[in-house]
Amino acid sequence: MSNLTSILILALGIYGVMLIMAKETAVPTQFRTISLVQTVYNNSTIAGAICVAMSYYFYTTLPKESLNFDNTSEMTSATPDIPLPTYEQATSEML
Repeated sequence: MSNLTSILILALGIYGVMLIMAKETAVPTQFRTISLVQTVYNNSTIAGAICVAMSYYFYTTLPKESLNFDNTSEMTSATPDIPLPTYEQATSEML
């Protein structure tokens, strides 16, 4: 669930940047007839800044363990632990 939350927060931030830089792409023409969407389109810089701020706020309030994407928490060996030979065993001429 934390990966989905992180993706949604990232999408909100990207959409906010799109509202600021490319409002024609962020708000398609067929949706501009709705009054709320037209208001967002007319005030796209403010709406984009709000989206980016919300994204940053949500990102900073996530628990830190949910931000850890490293799934390799512990490396395990498939072979059993074999003790090292003693000096006498290592230097003997027996094979």
